[in-house]
Amino acid sequence: MSAIDEASLAVIAARENTKCTVIITMTFSGDLKDEYHTMMGVSPAEMVISMKEAGAHIVGSNCGNGIEEMIGIVRAIRAADDTIPIMIQPNAGTRSLLTGKLSSVNLLNLWLHLFLNLSSRCKYYRRMLRNNSGTHKKDGKNNN
Repeated sequence: MSAIDEASLAVIAARENTKCTVIITMTFSGDLKDEYHTMMGVSPAEMVISMKEAGAHIVGSNCGNGIEEMIGIVRAIRAADDTIPIMIQPNAGTRSLLTGKLSSVNLLNLWLHLFLNLSSRCKYYRRMLRNNSGTHKKDGKNNN
């Protein structure tokens, strides 16, 4: 998603009509100042504040960026809120400037290398895995 009003309505509808964990992601692009915005001008901080108010359990970013660019987006989200779980869905890679083609073997190896190195430095991914196992803390029952 790229607009706050659409995303807020989707989160509210999901919360009112399901008992599911509500995850909302937006697509951000970086600029020359290393600031991120959606095509509608929404910053990661604005997204976090609005989606929490709407009732989202998890926020994040999807599409348009490889894992390297997602680091800045996660930092911007985390600066706005240091507790909300974050979901990141990076692109598998980008086309080579030399060949104009994607190399699945090279991209997979690069992605795995970057993911393993970055995730070992990111304490928050463990919290998301623990907190979203489908078990509600109060009653211990599976609520999915």
